[in-house]
Amino acid sequence: MQFIFLVESDSKSKSDYQYIYASINYFYSFIKGEHKFSPIYMSGKGNYNKFYNKVNILMNKYKKTGQSVVFICTDIDDSTNPSYELNQDIQSYCKEKGYQYIWFNKDIEEVYLGYSVSNSDKTDVAKKFTTSQGIKNVDCRMLSKNSVTSKKTSNILYVLDKFLNRKKL
Repeated sequence: MQFIFLVESDSKSKSDYQYIYASINYFYSFIKGEHKFSPIYMSGKGNYNKFYNKVNILMNKYKKTGQSVVFICTDIDDSTNPSYELNQDIQSYCKEKGYQYIWFNKDIEEVYLGYSVSNSDKTDVAKKFTTSQGIKNVDCRMLSKNSVTSKKTSNILYVLDKFLNRKKL
């Protein structure tokens, strides 16, 4: 099975996917030859609908050997009008395309680290998080929410549980 993750960060930083892959690697059992993880860097969540062709290319390459699941992963930011409407549009787009929606409230760094990080520091902080195995300090309950109820939470494990087997930690 191929897992395609559309993430907000750009292809230079790759910061968001580092947190996501750390979660997969730490919380789930998978066989590398049978499970393929493919990030697509959107350079901002407003670009979510510009990667349909790239998603299809990845899906078609993998079609002969297995199924693909697409995830759009975004920060919730806040409930102010433009951001709220964009998040609603992304959720609708996911339903329309049969994609999965993974959210991070308020942002991915706040969920994994407990605080927000300036854009200029995101790459270095994400790298430090992965090399120091910071994922071991994250409470899995904060990653297992099925609705946006409080800050520093996500539905990432709730969504991935549908497709992968959780390790017994």
